[in-house]
Amino acid sequence: MRDERGHILHPIEKRAHDTLHALLDELRAAKHFPEEEDGQLADFVSGFMTLSAKLAGALGGVARGDDFFEPGMVIAWLKRILEILNETIAAADATRVKGFLPAGRLAYYRSELFAIREKGLELIKELRSR
Repeated sequence: MRDERGHILHPIEKRAHDTLHALLDELRAAKHFPEEEDGQLADFVSGFMTLSAKLAGALGGVARGDDFFEPGMVIAWLKRILEILNETIAAADATRVKGFLPAGRLAYYRSELFAIREKGLELIKELRSR
């Protein structure tokens, strides 16, 4: 799929990118980012940023159909990304009591992280069958 600038992205990468930018916009509107100096909020946001960047690196070649695409390497990257996902979910949980986001919005971002994780696991399974 393509982003708003026409760049080719893998659907998992695009979902993470779009969700990250929605989170940043929402935190900025609430004056919690980058002004807020809270370690747990920083862990949540930086985890989401790292996740988005790592997915771009792991899945960019897959999306573009690059000749050097190696399924085994992509699987290894995705397995490492699962650790980042789990840490980001834990960081989101840690911010729950601080009220940076309404409970429903935090639940939405957590659900997106879980959905990204599920899609990543599905892709690992698909790549293993090649």
